[in-house]
Amino acid sequence: MERVKEVVAELRDGRSAGWFGAGLVVPPRAAQRRERLRGILATGAVPGTAASENRIEGALISGVDGRSVDPDLQSYCDAVEDVESGDSAELQLSTKPGGKVRSATVRFE
Repeated sequence: MERVKEVVAELRDGRSAGWFGAGLVVPPRAAQRRERLRGILATGAVPGTAASENRIEGALISGVDGRSVDPDLQSYCDAVEDVESGDSAELQLSTKPGGKVRSATVRFE
């Protein structure tokens, strides 16, 4: 409950910890096993945000500033726990299973 109060207070102040302009979706378990996916999918990039500018929509995010991201939301939250609104961080991502990993520096809203 304390964490919820903290997050709500941040949202009321116009800050959203860990948001860079895209939704996040856990890959389906079948795809995780079949494709050996490690990470979380970025969806719905909002125009004018870092996600849109860096073409991150549809990418699998496997790391944030070198911290691994597993296929669950808690892992992503753990990776961005020290990131505050206005901070930038480097995402490690790929656009297809088994594809080359690239980096993108994004500013968090």
